[in-house]
Amino acid sequence: MQENVHEPSEPIKRPSEPIDLPPNPRRIDVPGVGLRPVASLGRRFIARVIDWLVLLPFQFVVIAVAVSVFGLGGQWLKDIYETASGSTISVEALLPPADVANQFWLVSMLWTAVSGAIAEVWATSVYGGTPGKLLIGIRVVSTTDGGRISLNDSFNRWALAIFPRMIRFPLLPLFGWLVWLSAAFDQTQFRGWHDKLANSVVLDWRSS
Repeated sequence: MQENVHEPSEPIKRPSEPIDLPPNPRRIDVPGVGLRPVASLGRRFIARVIDWLVLLPFQFVVIAVAVSVFGLGGQWLKDIYETASGSTISVEALLPPADVANQFWLVSMLWTAVSGAIAEVWATSVYGGTPGKLLIGIRVVSTTDGGRISLNDSFNRWALAIFPRMIRFPLLPLFGWLVWLSAAFDQTQFRGWHDKLANSVVLDWRSS
């Protein structure tokens, strides 16, 4: 009896040259983590917006306490309240005097320092990201060993972008914003100047 011999199908032709994968998602081989995609600039921006929205109510509380307990604004707020009780209110009346503006600026900078120390420096060092980053699934890791960055590196990463914006000197605050935007200058790993200073990279933790 003749056996039916199954003829092997035509072997799969494999390309001699590697296939060019699309540039997104960009991937980086981090020691201790492996090959993982870099977080996109869009997701990092969304994380930043979430951080602002989370901290904004607390900032209002801080300002309210400063106004009610420490008398921040003083006579200027009383004048606005009395003027608003009338029929009209001018734009000039809403502009605070120089001393009052300085008071609000100092309170704002104090809040920036305290909230940044908790939500940025501490949280990034302990949990790997700010509340916004953790919520959407991106993490800040060390490029050296793939673990969380140290508290010192986390502080340096935050301070490079924030401290210039806290100093009232011409054009210096613009440098602070430029630090955040510098991630767009690195088209392969999206590592901004603050990331390179801290030897860190922001990874998409939800993707494999």
